[in-house]
Amino acid sequence: MPNRAHRLVAFATAGALLAGCAGVNDRIGADDGDACRQYLVQLDSTGNYFAGDILRGAAVGAVTGGVVGGLASGNWRGR
Repeated sequence: MPNRAHRLVAFATAGALLAGCAGVNDRIGADDGDACRQYLVQLDSTGNYFAGDILRGAAVGAVTGGVVGGLASGNWRGR
């Protein structure tokens, strides 16, 4: 039973952390007439540009790590 409870807590925690990523457009706030606003928007857009590559790299790394770990240990269940 504790194993199920641990999974539930981990799932709820991950969901709460990912919910913090919602509203990405709110990162830089409203336009308050700042003269540097255009540069701030430009800088913020670079994060959007690289986000796809970062996520793709993380996915490839996770899959590769799982395969290498499974091949090295012979244990595919991770226990």
